[in-house]
Amino acid sequence: MESQKTEKTLLEKQINNFVKKMVIAGSFFFLLVWILNYEESLSILESLLQALTLAMSILPEEIPVAFATFMAMGAWRLMKMGIVVKQMKTVESLGSATVICTDKTGTITQNKMSLAKIVTNKNWQIQDADANLNKEAKNLIEVSMWASEPIPFDPMEIAIHKAYELNTASDLRSDFQMVHEYPLSGKPPMMTHVFENKSGKKIIAAKGAPEALLKVSNLEQSAVEHIEKQLNQLASEGFRVLGVGKVTSEIEEFPEIQQDLKFEFLGLIAFYDPPKENISKVFEDFYSAGLQVKIITGDNAVTTGEIARQINFKNSGKSMDGEELLKLSEEELKEKVKTINIFTRMFPEAKLKIINALKANNEIVAMTGDGVNDGPALKAAHIGIAMGKKGSEIAKKAASLILVKDDLSGW
Repeated sequence: MESQKTEKTLLEKQINNFVKKMVIAGSFFFLLVWILNYEESLSILESLLQALTLAMSILPEEIPVAFATFMAMGAWRLMKMGIVVKQMKTVESLGSATVICTDKTGTITQNKMSLAKIVTNKNWQIQDADANLNKEAKNLIEVSMWASEPIPFDPMEIAIHKAYELNTASDLRSDFQMVHEYPLSGKPPMMTHVFENKSGKKIIAAKGAPEALLKVSNLEQSAVEHIEKQLNQLASEGFRVLGVGKVTSEIEEFPEIQQDLKFEFLGLIAFYDPPKENISKVFEDFYSAGLQVKIITGDNAVTTGEIARQINFKNSGKSMDGEELLKLSEEELKEKVKTINIFTRMFPEAKLKIINALKANNEIVAMTGDGVNDGPALKAAHIGIAMGKKGSEIAKKAASLILVKDDLSGW
């Protein structure tokens, strides 16, 4: 984020260009009047004063004052609509925007995660999370809890902890302390936590993109096929799906990266995060205003495609994932962003590349987001828009506008 430079707005560039031209014109007439008056009066001081008077009348000193006044009035109007303006000059860019890039979770959807479905390694069948859970399902929820933060703040992890509380006969959270952590990393991403109790018993649990867990698990091809089938089924219904695994062998020394550990794949947990009630109308307004809309998300293509269908998102047929994007050259990416409107399995570097490619195509880009991984893209966009209620502090710091009520309709 610190490496991203804040660009001047289109109006700032136009004003600077206009002022430069006026300075050149003023300098020319200053010299012309000075020379002509000197030839007539032969007085250097008198001709200099006359020339300076003309030059000062030509230079537009009022423009900065007028510019600041209009921007302040715009910021005041936005504030009344529940939008905090951190950078006043952004107000001008709002009317020039041509593309809106929006995150899915928390922006299009409500970010109210509820654990809905479970798939265990007993039979790889989908079951409801609110039904009478068997031993394997309860174990799956417990391991996913250990793979979450001890004090959860992410909506998915909050839902996991609640599910653990409802389905455990003995709460072990106070008996274990986290002794090692692998943060969310990898493409696709996963995270691993190591807990230990006073007697030295270790729990090594991981959760993340199912594809990431499958890569580091020893599963037969038939099991992988079952998992992928159920994963596609859940994603096609709009669920956000995580894979869960644990390390069963003794670990003397932890490797540098979590992908070097060997996991037992325990199953899938699926969350439902419904779209916001007014989001379809918001997108209709964007389209009516002539704006292009693009979804940039860390979720998979099938889930995102289903959510896009539910909200009547246009041109949702084609999508691109983060790994595919990184293989493209800058020129290839500039062409791809013209036709593709859904970008999935995106990580911070990939999101930033999309924003820069759109800017290279001379688009005025607005970016909305609420997560830490949205920070670089929010700062790089001409208009960075963060969510006020559920947005991370990193997102708010990077953005130039903050939606107090997390509602895009105000924008």
